[in-house]
Amino acid sequence: MDQANNSKVLEVVRKFFEAGNKQDIETLASLVAPNLIVNNPLFGQGNVVTREVFKSSLDNILQAFPDLNMHVVNMITQGNTVVTEELETATLSANGRSYKMPVCVVMRVNDQGQIYETHNYWDTRTLFDQLQIDLDTYSKILREEK
Repeated sequence: MDQANNSKVLEVVRKFFEAGNKQDIETLASLVAPNLIVNNPLFGQGNVVTREVFKSSLDNILQAFPDLNMHVVNMITQGNTVVTEELETATLSANGRSYKMPVCVVMRVNDQGQIYETHNYWDTRTLFDQLQIDLDTYSKILREEK
């Protein structure tokens, strides 16, 4: 694989996590393709979301978890794919409960330097046990009107 391409792809993903920890939704949105393929253990596989839907979802997440932090532990890149191991922490504003859990994120970056696909992996039981909620409650919180 081309080392220069690996560095470019890795930099896009680094910027994504940096912007996420700064809660910079505009920068996050600028780093994703117009149509992002999202694979998530809570909401399903292969969902295609537009940049606007992505921004709205991020806004909801950051309202629910205003202190969200993604501490990157390791990043591995091959070709257009970056695998990130992170330790995620946040407090749910609805009940004041916090979680701390390891997360693995696989991101694919296109030739334009945009993330076009994400795969998120974490233990949902750990998340729900620490927050003391279930999937239905979690989903309602993330979809509440502002």
